[in-house]
Amino acid sequence: MADVMRANWSDFAGMLRSVDSMNRALHGLNMLRGTIAHCGVLADDEVDRLQMSIRHWFRVLEGQNLSLK
Repeated sequence: MADVMRANWSDFAGMLRSVDSMNRALHGLNMLRGTIAHCGVLADDEVDRLQMSIRHWFRVLEGQNLSLK
């Protein structure tokens, strides 16, 4: 997904804060996607990370400047 968005950045630039913010948000979500997609069980800390990653993605969509710590 990120490759398509980067290749068509002019279509997304008005909706997203920056390419770097988008990359960080999607990377965080993708790290958890594999476990979920393969019917794995997320540990409690991974559930917390998923919730934080989703909140980060929504902030990127809102155009807010956010850095992950």
